[in-house]
Amino acid sequence: MISTKPALFGRGLSAVNDPDASTMRRTKHLGLLLAWLLVGSVPLGPAQPTRGARAAPADETSDTAVEPVPFSFLIDELSLSSRGRLILRDSFDRDGRFQPPEIGGKPAGAGGYFLSLGRINGLNVRGGALKIDQTDTVNAYGTFVAKFILPVDERGLLAFSGAETFGDLVLSARICAPVLRGHERLKIGIGDMATMGALASLSLQKDSVSLQRQGRAAWDEVVLDRVDISRLAGLQEVELILKIDAQGQISGLTKIRSGGKEQEFALTPHDPWARISPDNPNLSANVFVEDLPKPRIFAIYPQSLPVEKLRELKGTLPLRIVGTGFAPDSEVELIPSGDEGGSPIQASDVRLLTANIFLSARITLPEVAAKEYSLRITTGDQTTLRRNVIHVY
Repeated sequence: MISTKPALFGRGLSAVNDPDASTMRRTKHLGLLLAWLLVGSVPLGPAQPTRGARAAPADETSDTAVEPVPFSFLIDELSLSSRGRLILRDSFDRDGRFQPPEIGGKPAGAGGYFLSLGRINGLNVRGGALKIDQTDTVNAYGTFVAKFILPVDERGLLAFSGAETFGDLVLSARICAPVLRGHERLKIGIGDMATMGALASLSLQKDSVSLQRQGRAAWDEVVLDRVDISRLAGLQEVELILKIDAQGQISGLTKIRSGGKEQEFALTPHDPWARISPDNPNLSANVFVEDLPKPRIFAIYPQSLPVEKLRELKGTLPLRIVGTGFAPDSEVELIPSGDEGGSPIQASDVRLLTANIFLSARITLPEVAAKEYSLRITTGDQTTLRRNVIHVY
């Protein structure tokens, strides 16, 4: 089947500068945004909210649910090719069909996307885009995720060999008008079906596009190269292109349209880790979305201590906090109980110790006296408050 959409890579690279192709994309994007906006599915507002725009703190109790932070991604084209041969291109133009129209030039038949994690189905395909938001994720070891694997033939085969596909293997995804508010990420990558782990990925997240070598866990990764996009206001389109050459060398390319201008950024690491063995016969091409939970506080140490001990510490309290939804930019504050309208006491030396669940911090109290304090933690634009959890007696 000959696609009427602009080609994204290789022979179609010049489509980026083709005014007709750009007009086609803009027309489609306007249409799909209107389609999703009519049902209230695309968040509106500033692309890069400041700390001052944080949400009101959730007044947390022991039975407060762990929930994902709201987000939304619209993928309007996904493709996979090997050595110049198109394996799959899906423009998501068939409402209600979560299945590529053709695989390897043949009708998809029994072949389709394999949903590994999450709740993505035909209802996510509408108006020329595949929409993935927090309701499509599941809680996997403290991180909310969704993942599907691309088929490589019409029978539904998912695994392929590096020796038969590298040189170049090209996986690409085009994301329409991303609004990146917190720690949500969209990744395209290569996995190992034998170990059920990821190997390498190219990802879009707030302020950057990064190329990483993956470990088995989603958060276990080595960043190989990164492009800072924090100064690009009003993202209209982001295309992620992951390439693997004949020797297994990983590289990336991102094409970004913002403010009516198009720019390209290459990610070309020289790290020895930037390689996948071509001898691996169990590879897969994946699309993966991950999102942090809203911050929640499960336990604090110390929860109580005598005034004498605080005096020994010269008023500076070392804190260890167990919870979820923590990140390197998390802020920790204490608020004197009964004085919620007053100025919070800011913690210093805040460190993320393990994944998103352990924080350490130091906080200097303004007075050494018997008092109760509430604990407030802010990650991104999400804030939680646990009342009366630290007691000085």
